[in-house]
Amino acid sequence: MTEKQEESSSGDKTKPTLFPQIVGIRVRKRVDPAVSPKILYTIKRTFTTSIRGRRTHYQILKDGQILYSAKLKSKRQSEPIPISNGSDAHYSSTNNAAYLLCGDGRIEFSLRAKDQYGPEVITIQHSHIQNDKHLPKTLKVTLFLKDSLIPHKLISKQPQMTDDMEWVLDFHNKELIPSTKNIILINEENTLEYLLVRKVSKDTLEADAVSLFSPLAVFGVALSLYVAPV
Repeated sequence: MTEKQEESSSGDKTKPTLFPQIVGIRVRKRVDPAVSPKILYTIKRTFTTSIRGRRTHYQILKDGQILYSAKLKSKRQSEPIPISNGSDAHYSSTNNAAYLLCGDGRIEFSLRAKDQYGPEVITIQHSHIQNDKHLPKTLKVTLFLKDSLIPHKLISKQPQMTDDMEWVLDFHNKELIPSTKNIILINEENTLEYLLVRKVSKDTLEADAVSLFSPLAVFGVALSLYVAPV
């Protein structure tokens, strides 16, 4: 190699490597909850009584608009729960948005799109720390959304015990009342928060979710909190 070639080779090392832009390819990153805006949802529970008995109705709303509805025939229902678009929830409907399937004594749930045998959207598992019902509830959520930017597995954040022997979670000064339904779903790897569910009145929950967490998945989690006996 000549002296001139050596200088040329040495100079090339300081130059940045340039790559041509590839049209049609976008780099997708996982959602960063620290900077991603959260959407507020409201989940309302109401009751009706007729000759068929008492029914419990649930609706999830965003900005006052009803997105999905569901109806329970009984408090201990194990029958699949149809989830309807909008405000009308009917078991006879053949055009539902999803079904929430209950299993293992109503502590395991599977949310399926369109019908009972449709694609699985999420699964939800309820339990208690060390299986002790006197200790806080634990949720494990698995998402099956195609090309999801949300981690496939989320867990509930464990509360801390105060000096007054109370279990508390940090909801960043948001309104709430004490309840076993108060949960924060996080990425287990880095504890970043993706979904925060708070009880704000006797029959109302509020949920703050990252923008890419679908409202249907939010509703599925909220319904499981009502249906699960633990």
